Amino acid sequence: MKKTVHPLLLRALPLIAGVLTALSLYAQGGSAYEDFTSNPRNFGGICRVYEAPTEALAPIPKGFKPFYISMYSRHGSRYLHREDYYSDPFNALNRAAKDGKLTPLGESVLERVRWMWDEARGRYGDYSPVATEEHRGIVERMWRHYPAIFKGKKVNVFARATGVPRVILSMAAGTERLKELNPKIHVLREASNAHRELMNEFPVLGREKIYPQCEEMIARKLDWDGIKERLFTDKTYADAIPGLDYAIWRLYMMDTNTLNLGYDFDFGDLFTTEDRYVLWEATNYLMYASGSASPYNLYTSVPSAWMLVDDIRRCAERAVGAGEPVSRSKVHPGGNQPVAADLRYGHDMYLIALVTLLGIYAPYETDPDAVADQWRDWRIAPMAGNIQLVFFREKKRLFRKAGKEVLVKFLLNEREVTLGRCPKEVKDGEISYYTAPPEPKNGPYYRWGEVRDWLEALSAEAEEMTRIYANIADGAYTEESLPKGTKGVRYSLQ
Repeated sequence: MKKTVHPLLLRALPLIAGVLTALSLYAQGGSAYEDFTSNPRNFGGICRVYEAPTEALAPIPKGFKPFYISMYSRHGSRYLHREDYYSDPFNALNRAAKDGKLTPLGESVLERVRWMWDEARGRYGDYSPVATEEHRGIVERMWRHYPAIFKGKKVNVFARATGVPRVILSMAAGTERLKELNPKIHVLREASNAHRELMNEFPVLGREKIYPQCEEMIARKLDWDGIKERLFTDKTYADAIPGLDYAIWRLYMMDTNTLNLGYDFDFGDLFTTEDRYVLWEATNYLMYASGSASPYNLYTSVPSAWMLVDDIRRCAERAVGAGEPVSRSKVHPGGNQPVAADLRYGHDMYLIALVTLLGIYAPYETDPDAVADQWRDWRIAPMAGNIQLVFFREKKRLFRKAGKEVLVKFLLNEREVTLGRCPKEVKDGEISYYTAPPEPKNGPYYRWGEVRDWLEALSAEAEEMTRIYANIADGAYTEESLPKGTKGVRYSLQ
């Protein structure tokens, strides 16, 4: 007998398929190593170049249309931001070359390092042309997916950036593309370190403990003998090179940076896939421990995102039409006229803190070896990594006014995600959490009223945490769960 499917189910299948595809494909399925090797660019880690998603987006709920988008984005691809990333590998290899101890491959690696360093002089941390394509692409896909937001004669866009040149140029690339797509769009751009909501500074704790943990991980897992044999003719000589471990780690960072600069070479002939994985795993742990819900910085980096969360909420309330004017109304063209998009541009650690506080990726993990299976930097804050909130309003219908319901969905790097709970404190081995987010109404879509109330409560809780632990960088530890004797340093922008 022929089986039939109920017509209502048939109509629901595209929505179900779209949601499952969008939400599951970006989930961290499988082991970290399997995920790492699934794309040859993943070895870039925190320096991974941005790639457009291939996942389908969930259909817009019937009767709704998009009207506003809110974004926070990391700057695009750049040169490595410190000279020692270049000088340490060069000095170690150059000394061996003078002593006649390099293999032919070692000599080739040295020449690549020399060329990259010469090319980077005076450009440490500078914007790369690759970043232009990253940010132009992000905005172009916004336009393509949500054309109703950006079409018309009175479209206002407010773009903000920190005062760092690579961030300003990232903002310029994205907003320039918007103007190309619709020359009538009115864009106001601001770049200033006065925008604390974009980079609310926080002390990074535990570097004197985190770095040794990374070093131990590399020493235990990396095939040092293989790397030394490929670079040096004399293993005993190589074993005696001071600081070779850091030089190799930084050579790996140069390897990742070849992607950001669009070079036609890398160091894949020196590092095996397994080598790259181990070096990435240690770097990934460094980023997690420094900026996410780790035992070291749960009370510093994560709650620092309260200002950004609060700004997102207040700007959205203004766009929806129910909130008080925000500071931008003093300078925005048209005063209190509707704003179609708020585009914010900043840095990786602030994106990581935001993703964590929203509970999208927020594991609390004390074992460095277990972090990679739960938290992967390239999925969270690659170059040009971003969080978008897209808002939808009920359409007007024949003989009927538009409804009042507003829906919102969250996208991480243009992939639909769901909200979760972020760890707040650890006392006597028990984890307490920030207030729970609302449940989605339909697939990735949430009711804005519920999200608004949650964001307001979340930012208030996080702000209170920053006050409670304001002196933590000076060693004012009161909870047994905190690492003792940890020193604080100000975060250096990446």
